[in-house]
Amino acid sequence: MAGEMINNRHAIKPNEFPWLDSSRYSFSLGMHTEKVTFLSGHTASRYISNKNIVSAEGTLEEQLKIVYSKIKSIYEASESKEILHFIEYITPAVSKDIALINKYRDKEIDSQESIHTRIMCNRLLRKEALIEIEIIYNNKLNQEDLIFLSKSGKGTKDLAVQTEYIYEQIEKDLKRLGLQWENVVNTTEFISKDVLHSYKDTGAIRKKFLTNPYPASTGIIMKELKNKDELIQVHFAVSKNNKQIINPYNQWHPSLTFSPAIQAGKFIFISGLAAFNYETGEILYPGDVEKQTEYIYKEMEKILQIANGSLKDVIRTVDYVVSDGLKNYAKTDKIRKNLLGSPYPTSTGIVCERLLRKGLMIEIEAMALLDN
Repeated sequence: MAGEMINNRHAIKPNEFPWLDSSRYSFSLGMHTEKVTFLSGHTASRYISNKNIVSAEGTLEEQLKIVYSKIKSIYEASESKEILHFIEYITPAVSKDIALINKYRDKEIDSQESIHTRIMCNRLLRKEALIEIEIIYNNKLNQEDLIFLSKSGKGTKDLAVQTEYIYEQIEKDLKRLGLQWENVVNTTEFISKDVLHSYKDTGAIRKKFLTNPYPASTGIIMKELKNKDELIQVHFAVSKNNKQIINPYNQWHPSLTFSPAIQAGKFIFISGLAAFNYETGEILYPGDVEKQTEYIYKEMEKILQIANGSLKDVIRTVDYVVSDGLKNYAKTDKIRKNLLGSPYPTSTGIVCERLLRKGLMIEIEAMALLDN
């Protein structure tokens, strides 16, 4: 059953969704567009009537059953065809249970061939949750506007060497698809905290492979990655549409290997935004997750206005929150409701080890879809 229609998209509202009253929250269960459908990240979170609480409690198997039941309910209410990108956010508590996670995925998604990404988080927003699944679906066969690629480093304890290995492998994938580096519109990097001191070394590798205008980008530090020998994991969004930079700032440091945002066709990919002045580098509202969130969305609005868009065009957000930001994180729901409006974008929230700058509580990565 289609939800509220705005422009060229609508929120997906299943006839029945017994786990939660989704109307209470500032995110849509799923968002349908002409070519792509986005699902929010879903955990086993549900209302438990005999305890009068919302919780994701349960064993991993119990949680997997609930998560896939939710996904099935949303999928059946959509017009989706096949999976473009399947993303599992897991916690260290289930790192030894990958066989069970794989078993459920293979069973529930009918062994569809898609880009599968597994991300190890410090934890999920609900501390009892063990796994969260986010899916992006293709709604048209042979759809070429959006492709996802994902690779992890391996084989060495040198971050730069692992990063170059990833880019070499992605280059092969791009050639196989008849694409080039100029088609990369967004990168999301996860880095082990143990090599944060070497992160600056990856800039030279990005310059070696990526073309100007550089893609939008987000860099997040995790306590550990999904395999012990991994130091970095990079996910790429690729489009055959011509891309152009969106930059609302008077100054943008020439050494940076990413753009504030990239437009490709009707899609806009917005780099991970945090609360610091992008011209002076000053951290704003240190330690205040509410004010930082409000600032981020206002900066996002500046970016979208350059492309004749607005916050109403945002279709997907991912919140990366540090542990110290969790205490007041629930209060950011009101900010989203005030600034974004219904139908709300899909949303996924995970807890990271830290962000690139101390004092930052939250970083938000986003996608928007323009009507014209």
